[in-house]
Amino acid sequence: MSDHQFYVYTLAYPDGTVFYVGKGSKSRIMNHEADAMNRNRTHTYYTRKSEIIRQIWHEGGQVLKQKVAFFDTEDEAYAFEKDFIKALGKEHLINLNDGGNGCKSLKREKVIIVEKAKEVKPEPSLAVKLQRYTSHARHRLIINVDSARKLALLTRYWYPDLTVDQMIEYLIEAEWQKIEEVEKAAK
Repeated sequence: MSDHQFYVYTLAYPDGTVFYVGKGSKSRIMNHEADAMNRNRTHTYYTRKSEIIRQIWHEGGQVLKQKVAFFDTEDEAYAFEKDFIKALGKEHLINLNDGGNGCKSLKREKVIIVEKAKEVKPEPSLAVKLQRYTSHARHRLIINVDSARKLALLTRYWYPDLTVDQMIEYLIEAEWQKIEEVEKAAK
C-alpha cells in the first residue's frame, strides 16, 4: 500500500493487452466496472470502455487492473499519465484524449459543445424532412434529454465519422422510407 495520494493505472484485457490508461486516487480504479454495470448512469454505461468491460465479462474473463505509478501531487500524476499514453501509443488505447487533464477536459468540451449547439441551425433539407416526418398523422418526433444523450453517445462512439445531425438525418430518412413503403402498399 502506498502513502501517495494519486496514481496512474491501466485496464487490460485478460491477455494483458492494455486498452485504457487513467489517473486516479482512492478507489478510482474500481469505478469503471461499476459504470459498466449501472444502466442508470447513461453517460458512463454507453461508452466504449464499458462496452469492452462487458464484452470481457461476457466471454468469462476479468478486467486486469493495475496501478503502475504513485505520486504526491495530481500534476505529477497527470504528467506521467500523458507520457505513459504516448509511450503505449494512443492509437492502441480507447482513451478519449492524450491524458494529463482527465475530466477537466470533458467539462471544457461540454461547455464548448453547448456553445456550438446554440449557434447551429439545421440544414434546410433536414428541417424539411423533420417537418414532413413529424406532420405525418401517425408519427411524432419526441426526443427527451435522455434520448438525446443516448443519440449523442451512439454517434460519438459507434459512428465517429458522422455528426449528430447526420445521424438524425439518417434515422429520419430510414423511418420516412418505411412510411412511404407502407403508404405504397396500402394503395
